[in-house]
Amino acid sequence: MTSGDAHLAVNFPLLLEKGLDGLREKVAERRSHINLTVLEDLHGEQFLKAIDIVLVAVSEHIERFAALAREMAATETRESRRDELLTIAEKLRSYRPPAAADFLAGAATMLLHPVDFADRI
Repeated sequence: MTSGDAHLAVNFPLLLEKGLDGLREKVAERRSHINLTVLEDLHGEQFLKAIDIVLVAVSEHIERFAALAREMAATETRESRRDELLTIAEKLRSYRPPAAADFLAGAATMLLHPVDFADRI
């Protein structure tokens, strides 16, 4: 992000390549090498745990948006808007496989992840 939020520097190529589940796997792998008897490692463990919490929260956040889009589509009377809402729901759900399935899923991924985690794991 370049809107004055310098600490929010998402590594979008990594996020798009691995997806949220892939990033969680990478965090778990890094956490498996932590030595909690070393102070720096303890701080690193706390940071990696926080990253995992954020990744779970982002996943749940996106799932809620997908559910809302499906719910709105169910009551939408205009066919074009209903189709649009169903596409939104589908693309939001497709961000999870190891990487975004197509351009729209990738765009959704990039727009819904203004968090600083992907370049530190």
